[in-house]
Amino acid sequence: MLNRSNRVRKIERVRYELMRRTLTVLANECPTPGFVRLTLGGADLASFQSRGFDDHIKVFVPVAGEDEPLKRDYTPRSFDTSRCELVLEFALHEGGLVGEYAKSLKVGDSFSIGGPKGSMVISNDYDWFWLVGDSSSLPAIHRKVEELEPGQRAVILVQLDDAADERMPASRGDVDVHWVRSREQLLQLARELPLPAGEGFVWAGGEGVAMTELRRIVADEKGVDPVDTRISAYWKQGHRGYSDKG
Repeated sequence: MLNRSNRVRKIERVRYELMRRTLTVLANECPTPGFVRLTLGGADLASFQSRGFDDHIKVFVPVAGEDEPLKRDYTPRSFDTSRCELVLEFALHEGGLVGEYAKSLKVGDSFSIGGPKGSMVISNDYDWFWLVGDSSSLPAIHRKVEELEPGQRAVILVQLDDAADERMPASRGDVDVHWVRSREQLLQLARELPLPAGEGFVWAGGEGVAMTELRRIVADEKGVDPVDTRISAYWKQGHRGYSDKG
């Protein structure tokens, strides 16, 4: 069980040396129809660090006819320090160049990333976490679920278009998962669900309009102190390449 004496809750900012890394594809899998999972390795990972479950790196994707690659932010799904292997997951959607590129890669192909430049490590000394998002935030949510301590609770609200993509890893904590199909359902569920007892943290990532309204719900309707929240816009409808991860 958690030691609840002398709690110190905060977000710790950790900085790393910023560098670009050229990695090798070790495996390419589709865990569900709407996702691609790449396992990457290589000597450039020797100095790689990722302490925050919602860290983000830059991925560089070559574009035909363009001098500069496409750059997008993604969360490291996991990093195995003993094997020096990095796992990334990409949601597939219409017009998603990065996901389609990742899907096309073969074992032995090269894959370039940059960072992370740092971590914002959220204290794990909470009774519960609210984790809210869509397909873009599922890797971060999965990672946090795996980090939960015995006695901790996570209430998870996720918007996915396809029930076939619903999956949640094993956890030592008490996990309560709610799947919805639309932004409206996600926000309505956030309004209706009561917060658990005790002291908790609200984390969310997803579409910009939805995250703006969720911030209002969490602050005004739920009364959660901003110090105990981190809500980020991972993308915005109609804006290619938008990201405001805070």
